[in-house]
Amino acid sequence: MNIISKAIISIRSRGFWETMKVFLKDYRYYLKRLIYGNKIDSYQKDSFDDSNGVETSSMVEIDDLGVKSNKWIYSSIYQATSIEIFNNIFQAIDSLSLCFSNFTFIDVGAGKGRGLMLASKYQFKNIIGIEFSPILAEIGRDNINKYMINNDLTLHIEVVLIDATEYILPKEQLFIFLFNPFKKPVMKKFVSNLVHSYNESPRRMIIAYQNPVIADAFEKIPFLNCIYHCNDFLIYDTEYSGL
Repeated sequence: MNIISKAIISIRSRGFWETMKVFLKDYRYYLKRLIYGNKIDSYQKDSFDDSNGVETSSMVEIDDLGVKSNKWIYSSIYQATSIEIFNNIFQAIDSLSLCFSNFTFIDVGAGKGRGLMLASKYQFKNIIGIEFSPILAEIGRDNINKYMINNDLTLHIEVVLIDATEYILPKEQLFIFLFNPFKKPVMKKFVSNLVHSYNESPRRMIIAYQNPVIADAFEKIPFLNCIYHCNDFLIYDTEYSGL
């Protein structure tokens, strides 16, 4: 299906203005689709994929996520996590001297699993990805299996197919990673659940938010301190007040 056909379907289901919001958010991608057609969707590996025998780099449009729920309109285009930015996040918190083995890492909107694989080198207690798209969840699991075999790892990395607003956060110390996984209505509900989970069972939470376009959802939460901020990401901590 070409980009014009998808635009027509989107306008019929979402309305003109919601379709324009999606387009403006990712306009560079859609302009390329309009000019080059499906050629840009050809299978492309980057160095991470090539060295680990996985496929995480090619983009997936919202309409191709295979989500049947009407919440699909709040999804975001799949894009691979930037390795450079991911590493910068961990460099930024290096001074905290965290014992990662006491934390469960949760990638909210895990996609094809790159963030989970990148997290595997930090010896987290558990590594969990939550993903709304059945197509991405299946690809993510397959990638992780290949990654584990190719790197001779025995870690437990889990991908849970679930709506993020329905996921119950584990009652343990958490390192939560988000790479702009969904739009504001879902983010607000997810953050509300996070607040409820913390109030029910106070514990340390660190939240790393890449491409923080909905950062206001985390503002005015009394137990969260923004300890680091830059254009690429924000980091929040429930205990430490600043780096």
